[in-house]
Amino acid sequence: MGELEELCECSQSQISQFLKRMEYEDLVDKRRDGKYIFYRIKDERLFVLFETLSKIFSE
Repeated sequence: MGELEELCECSQSQISQFLKRMEYEDLVDKRRDGKYIFYRIKDERLFVLFETLSKIFSE
């Protein structure tokens, strides 16, 4: 199981779809290294959004 799968408690396919959508919306950059794809958030404000959502939904 990958790191994102563990953190999100989602399947690999759900995470893949989410990341593809984020790429489509120009929110992330990606780079391929062999069989791995690395994603990077383009706008640092998204970290604040994710932290806020995490706090709201983990209470």
